[in-house]
Amino acid sequence: MTKHLADHRSAPENGRMMHFLSIERTQQSDAPDPRLRSLTERPKDRDDSLRLKRFIGIERSATD
Repeated sequence: MTKHLADHRSAPENGRMMHFLSIERTQQSDAPDPRLRSLTERPKDRDDSLRLKRFIGIERSATD
């Protein structure tokens, strides 16, 4: 018994891969995306002592 016509796959084409690589090569640069840079270089504006107090409060309530 032979396979159905829908079960026969054609040879894969590398068109999508080549297009993806060409886009990556044109967009590639040494500088990161400004949106990513703004996220990673965001200044710390949180109070670490408040965070510590919350953790201590959780620990105390867990031991009671």
